[in-house]
Amino acid sequence: ETNVACPVCESKEKDFFISIPVEPQIRDLVIQYDSEIERYNRYVQEHKIADVMCGRYAQQIIKEQSRQCLTLSANTDGAATYRCTTQKPLYPVFVTLNNLPPNLRFSKHNLILGGIWLSQGEPNTNLLFKYLCLELRRLQKDGITIGLKTYTVLLLQVNLDSVARCKVQNMKQYNGSHGCTYCLHPGETKATNYSRCYPYLQNVSKRDDTETRQLMDKTTTTGVEELGVMGKTVFTFLLYMDVIACFPPDYMHSVLLGAMKQLWTLWTESEHHKESFYIGTHLKDIESRILSIRPPSAFPRYPRQLREYKKYKANEWEPILIHYLYPALVGIMPQKYMNHVMLLSSSIHQLLDPKLNEVTISSCEKKLNLFLRQFENLYGKHNMSYNIHLLSHLIDAVRNFGALYNFSLFPYEAGNGMLQGFRSGTKKPLLQIERKFYMNKLCQSANHNVNTRVENWARAIWLKHPIVARFDPKMLYILKESLQFDTDVIVRSFSAHSKTHIEGLNLCNRTACKTYQFDDSWIYMNGNFFNIQEILCDQDNCTYIVGQQMQCKAIFDNIFSYVPTDNFKVMRINNSIQQCVSMNIQT
Repeated sequence: ETNVACPVCESKEKDFFISIPVEPQIRDLVIQYDSEIERYNRYVQEHKIADVMCGRYAQQIIKEQSRQCLTLSANTDGAATYRCTTQKPLYPVFVTLNNLPPNLRFSKHNLILGGIWLSQGEPNTNLLFKYLCLELRRLQKDGITIGLKTYTVLLLQVNLDSVARCKVQNMKQYNGSHGCTYCLHPGETKATNYSRCYPYLQNVSKRDDTETRQLMDKTTTTGVEELGVMGKTVFTFLLYMDVIACFPPDYMHSVLLGAMKQLWTLWTESEHHKESFYIGTHLKDIESRILSIRPPSAFPRYPRQLREYKKYKANEWEPILIHYLYPALVGIMPQKYMNHVMLLSSSIHQLLDPKLNEVTISSCEKKLNLFLRQFENLYGKHNMSYNIHLLSHLIDAVRNFGALYNFSLFPYEAGNGMLQGFRSGTKKPLLQIERKFYMNKLCQSANHNVNTRVENWARAIWLKHPIVARFDPKMLYILKESLQFDTDVIVRSFSAHSKTHIEGLNLCNRTACKTYQFDDSWIYMNGNFFNIQEILCDQDNCTYIVGQQMQCKAIFDNIFSYVPTDNFKVMRINNSIQQCVSMNIQT
């Protein structure tokens, strides 16, 4: 092997990649989760969920198929989040099955691995995705037979950060002329450091699939870049695929690690101390407010000190943008800047809602357009970065692919971490990762023929099961005369509990939450806000709450002030429930 050399350039340096068939992995997932797929499909239709399968683009291409469809999303990490060796970064190709409900779809254990590239430099993206595209073209034409059904398999979207997206699409990067992959905005070169900004322009022509494919053919022939297009992408091989729309902007990087982090830097870094938006002298007060917040236990991280903000992960910026921003900055930030950033905050909050509808999307479109128009006047043209510009393309992506979480990179980041753990040495790292990936899949899906008591014992040791309240006649709840009852609450015999897990949420009563760092006692349900006083369970194990109703006043679409009332209501938990964050701020 030491004597092997390239016949063209005579180099002995070797890069590797493995292409892994996705068909057997798709088949295994469909067989394993067949009932969950059927149940989720009915749930989406009944409750009008803004799922990726219900987006405009998905509906358009699914209607053209004669068979039932399985749809996919794909990703590779253009930033190479970890290194397999000191010299060679690792680039995995991940695929998700969109037919699965989100909790299963985005689980790292249900990710499909389409390939792995090990290289000293950046991968050749056309080569990296070539064999996936060949397999997907065959699966679209011939279908995949699982049991008695034959499905058409379609790739709906490719989720990438901005660096990887332009490489995979074979287009100019955002710091070059015509570097936006969604429109023909030329951008401007900053006078200070020669980087690129994107001033707000009305009626900028959007790129479309037909014209872009023509430009790709032309530039491939001439070798000359035109309007930011540098050549063909391998995804043109999938004729049904829109080479512009199917690459939606990444919410995690563009909004959270992009726009939100940029705004925080402008507000707090000393180089901006002469600006009217500078609030760096108030960081101690802001930090005190944020650290006093007790978020729900579902939040992945608790607030930490602001001096570490440059190390914040995307899942730390998300609650800051959506929940903490107003209570942390009210009375400190000038009102015009507060009103401006809350346009972004409330829009992102609404665009993440699974029950998003066209009325809300249109409202968010207006707010984001206003945010972009005002940004240049408030912060200067030189701060109109590409991440700020990408906000103008979020709405098209939401209309095509549903709520923002449908094209987030969060689940793929978890997959990267998982693969990193599969490497235990430097010898044949690709084979190590591939084999352990399949072993992990086998362990997750295997049905072992063991005694039920042994299985339950093993699960209790290895898995964290949320507490689900069950009726207990020893813990009967005495109903007070002052209690009000929802019209659908007929029973009057309950047991009382401090915690439960229902509708995907951890709930806790007010008294129990006082002993924790988190607070799961605040909810929004049936159009009102409540603080949970008690969690009840009837003899059929249906879950209810005794909730203290709040009198609320909207400050922004996602922020409300409240005053507790004397109304205590017994209500049955339903799927309208949402968890809330309560913050007491003295201004």
